[in-house]
Amino acid sequence: MPVPRRKPRPRSTPPLHEPVRARVPNWAIAIGLLIVGCAWANSLGGAFLLDDLVHVVGNPKIRSLWPPWECFGDSARPIVDLSLAINFAIGRLDPAGYHVCNLLIHLATGTAIYLFARRVLRERRPERDCDGHDAAVAFAIALLWLVHPLTTQGVTYVIQRGESLMSLFYVLTLYCFLRGEQDARRGAWFTASVLCCAAGFLCKGVMVTAPVAVLMLDWVVVSGSWKEPFTRRWKLYVGLASTWGVLFALGLVQLLFRPETHGAGTVGFSVSGVTPKEYLLTQAGVLVHYLRLCAWPDTLVFDYLWPPVTDIRDALIPGIVMLCIFAAGLILTIRKRLAGFVVLTFFLILAPTSSFVPISDLCVEHRMYLALVCFVAIFVVALHTVARRIRPGSATGFIVIVLIIAAVLGLRTHLRNRNYASDDVMWRSVIAERPENYRAMDHLGTTLMEDGRIGEAIPLFKEALRIKPGMTVIENNLANCLAQSGELEAAIALYRQILANDPGLPRTHLNLALTLQMAGRDAEAVTHYDAGMTVDVPEGGAWRNYALVLQKVGRLADAEVALRRALTLMPGDAEGFRLLGSVLERRGKPAEAIEAYRAALRIDPANAAARARLDQLGGGNGLGPR
Repeated sequence: MPVPRRKPRPRSTPPLHEPVRARVPNWAIAIGLLIVGCAWANSLGGAFLLDDLVHVVGNPKIRSLWPPWECFGDSARPIVDLSLAINFAIGRLDPAGYHVCNLLIHLATGTAIYLFARRVLRERRPERDCDGHDAAVAFAIALLWLVHPLTTQGVTYVIQRGESLMSLFYVLTLYCFLRGEQDARRGAWFTASVLCCAAGFLCKGVMVTAPVAVLMLDWVVVSGSWKEPFTRRWKLYVGLASTWGVLFALGLVQLLFRPETHGAGTVGFSVSGVTPKEYLLTQAGVLVHYLRLCAWPDTLVFDYLWPPVTDIRDALIPGIVMLCIFAAGLILTIRKRLAGFVVLTFFLILAPTSSFVPISDLCVEHRMYLALVCFVAIFVVALHTVARRIRPGSATGFIVIVLIIAAVLGLRTHLRNRNYASDDVMWRSVIAERPENYRAMDHLGTTLMEDGRIGEAIPLFKEALRIKPGMTVIENNLANCLAQSGELEAAIALYRQILANDPGLPRTHLNLALTLQMAGRDAEAVTHYDAGMTVDVPEGGAWRNYALVLQKVGRLADAEVALRRALTLMPGDAEGFRLLGSVLERRGKPAEAIEAYRAALRIDPANAAARARLDQLGGGNGLGPR
């Protein structure tokens, strides 16, 4: 049977090859750009936070830009790592450059959203293109999304560049498909759509639903029948489906079952603390929370520590709400209504992170970065409908209302970006909103401890342990603080308690050994040094402390080995060479001791102890003036 032809476009519609002409007033565009600039200006001063320290500051793959395939090695997000490598090559570890790049990606995504929305509205309602209202609607969608506070985590949190880059390619995949249907160069645009889809996979696995979104867009906006996508555009869908192979190539499918694929157990069916059933039940309430933040973003939280739902009754009401919204979207999509496409796309985007596949963090705001567009689109269309009924002939009133709303949202975004200024500010904001978040207390306590504010850190660690007893990491941090504050016996007791529960913790053994050493209990300290010191301990200071204790208990041969290891790691340590000379003297190796003392004096000529021993051994000649 012949394939049904699409209805011809009305004569008033411009030819397919004509560019889309925007009719948003220049003054509105200028004010909109000003609002966007004010909303995000202070984001450039943000610090590296949490995962940034691992994936940016401590990421060896971004230290070199050549050869570029180094970034593509075993990375799950090679395009993200390549962009970080470019940032590192330009500005090393200055956070400002990374924030500028993130903001540019955000602006590019907003532009792509405008272009895509404009094309969708033109395709769906060509007979109304001449009145300019569709351009105003597309402008409003892009502007409100650009300044919405819910996007801050996807922009100002540096490592969430993966989310924003993926979102950019997701929108471009849809845009290029639709452009191909409206342009004479159909094959080139369809090829671009497939390439953008593949690029999105190289940023984040959430891209997995993009081919399905293209198919839905085809059905709702373009096709005359359900067969048309598979008969007229089957090559496009073969290309889009082939991009799913990137998931296997990057090991993302294997990651669901074997977390060691990428060295972390934060995603997949082996995640501890939550089962697939609990995760699914929890996501009903999380999705309702996301929708509330879309409409009223009053309390944004960097780390929710959202508890899992274990009883189906607790998920009943939010589950019914979300099922009703999904059912409405499905019915509207079957009826080829644009609203249905928008609603189902919302669920599609969130499906990889809000379904039954467990992720250690049950609720995270950056997951709404792209899905927020769907909510904003529904809101803007509803607002536009009301505005047109009040003033049918002009879009000016609608644009003014949109600019006012954008200014309010932009102010909230500006205030939210202040929390990204430092670890201290961010974690205090989390605790203010989630006072039972023991993880935030631990992070804030660690920040204070690193800043030398031990007295402020200790109460935080104690409160965290009151909320979540038995957390080894927090107990270790508290014990470290107690030791640094001079409460040695309390620290020793806490370290022993940790090791009683889990004896196989080398770092805790080392911490306890150092504390015992500070307390003058060398015989006990050496036992824990023996348990904690392994050949891969990278701190030269730890090896030197170990050698001091070994020397005191008479294990001189072991002390010599430990000191030589310390000096390998710290070749400029004058005191280390002096200690080595002392050990060699006691071992009856005066010639080697003289060389060690000379090495100490070459590094630090003012080392009086090394000078004195060298003179006594008669090895002072040849050292130059004293």
